[in-house]
Amino acid sequence: MGDVGDIIRQLQLHFNVLLYGPPGTGKTYLMQEVVQQMRGTGGDALFIDTASEDQPIVRRKGDRIKVGWVTFHQSYSYEEFIVGLRPDPAGKQLLSLDPSPGILLELAEWARLPGHAALLIIDEINRGNVSRIFGEFITLIEADKRLDEGGKPTDRTVAINLPYIKPGADATVDVDGQAVHVENPFTMPRRLFTLASMNSVDKSIAPLDSALRRRFQVIETSPDLEQMAKLMHIDARVLADVTPIDTSVATREMVLGLALKLVARLNSGIGIYLGPEFTLGEWYLTSLLDTADHASASAALKEIWDNKLYPQLAELFHGRPEQLGSVLRLAGTSAPVFLEPVSDEMADLGAAPYVRRREADISETLAFLGTVVGGDEPTQIAATE
Repeated sequence: MGDVGDIIRQLQLHFNVLLYGPPGTGKTYLMQEVVQQMRGTGGDALFIDTASEDQPIVRRKGDRIKVGWVTFHQSYSYEEFIVGLRPDPAGKQLLSLDPSPGILLELAEWARLPGHAALLIIDEINRGNVSRIFGEFITLIEADKRLDEGGKPTDRTVAINLPYIKPGADATVDVDGQAVHVENPFTMPRRLFTLASMNSVDKSIAPLDSALRRRFQVIETSPDLEQMAKLMHIDARVLADVTPIDTSVATREMVLGLALKLVARLNSGIGIYLGPEFTLGEWYLTSLLDTADHASASAALKEIWDNKLYPQLAELFHGRPEQLGSVLRLAGTSAPVFLEPVSDEMADLGAAPYVRRREADISETLAFLGTVVGGDEPTQIAATE
C-alpha cells in the first residue's frame, strides 16, 4: 500500500497523480485518506513549503478545498466531464438547451477563486474513453500550461475556446451557493489537483491513453502483507515461518497468520506464471480484522477463500489448470479443490485435466489451505496448448 503523505507531496509537485496496481492494494482507501488529509480540520488546504526541510507539508489557513469524485465508464462523456448542453426546464421555448458545466469545469472555477483549491478524484480512469472525455483538457492539465499561483497567465499558459459557450455568453457554475461566470476562452487555474486510480489486472480494458498517462505522476501500489499484519496486530515474521500449521487446534492469531501466508503463497505462484501485476492485494483480508476469536476468524477466512480468492484465481488461470494445480498443490479428489484427471484415451482426443470444487465445511477448508501454504514454492509449468 502506498503512503498518503507521499501522494499528497506528489500532488502538490505534479498536480496529477495516478495510483496503479492490482485489485485489493488499497487504491480507493488511499484516495479517501488523501481527501481527509487535504480537507483537514476546518477545510484548510495542505501545501508544500520548499524552504522547510523539517516540515515540508504545512496547512495554509484560509484555503478551502472542494472535492469532486467520479468513476469513469464506457458511457461517460466529455459533455458530462467538461461541458455539454442540457434541457432548461425553465426555458420559454418548447425545447431550450443551455450550456451545462461538468465536474471538472465546476472544480476549476472553484479553484480559481482566491484562497481556494480543488481535488478531482477519478476512480477506474482506464474504464472510460479518456481521450474523448478529456478532449483538449489533456493539454490544460499540464503544470506549465496553467495560470500561475496569482491567477495570472504566463508565457506558457494555454487558453482554449470551450464548445457550446460563446465568449461572453451566460454559462455559470455554482460556487459555494453563488453563480460564477465561466470565462471563455478558458484557462486552467493553478490549484486544481487530480488523483486517479487504475487497475493493472483488467486486460479487457484498453490501456490508458499514452498522452494522458505521461501527464500523471504514477505511483504503483503493490500487495503489502506486512502492513496488513500490523493492522491485525500480529508479528509480520509469520510470513517467513514455514512451520506446518495444525488447523485443528489453531488460535485466532494462527488463522490470521494462515491467511497472510496463503496470500503470499498465491502471489508467489501468480507472479511466476502471470506476472506481478496480477497479484492479490492485502485488502482481500479486511473482514478478518473484525473477528474476535478462533471461530469467527475461521469462518471469515473460509468466506474469503470461497467468495473472493478462489473466484479470482479461477479467472486468472482460466484455461491453465495445471498451473493452478501447481499453485494450490492440488492432489487427489478428496480436497475442496482438486484436479480432475482424464484417461489416456480422452487425452489422445485432446482432453486435458481440469479443476473442480466440492462443498467443504470450515475445518476441511482450513486444512486444505494449510496444505496450500506448506512446503516448497511452485515450480513453473507451461500452460496447456
